[in-house]
Amino acid sequence: MDESAIVSMEVFNAMSREDQITALCDYHECNKKKRVLHREQYVVKRWNPHPPTRFVDWWLSAGVKQTEDETDRLWRGVTPVVAFNSEAVREVYSQAKSLGIA
Repeated sequence: MDESAIVSMEVFNAMSREDQITALCDYHECNKKKRVLHREQYVVKRWNPHPPTRFVDWWLSAGVKQTEDETDRLWRGVTPVVAFNSEAVREVYSQAKSLGIA
C-alpha cells in the first residue's frame, strides 16, 4: 500500500466517483488491468473493491459475529469486500460505528 497516496476524507468525499476509485487504486497499488475492472465495479456497478481499513478490521474481529446476531444469518467465510458491499452488513457496521464499537 502506498501511504503517500492517502487523501483526507474531506477531499475524497468531494471527488467524483472516477477520481475516488483512482485514489483508492493508487493507494492499493492496483495494476492497469485491475484498475479497469475496479473502475467498472465502482463507477458503474456501485461495488467497492477497496473497503476501508477500519471496516476490514471490524469485520475480521467482531463484525461477523455482530452481523450474525443482528441478521440471524450466517456470515462466516464472507470476505470483507463482499461484506462491505452488502446492505445488511453496512447497516450493522453503521450502528456499531455510531455506538463507538467499530
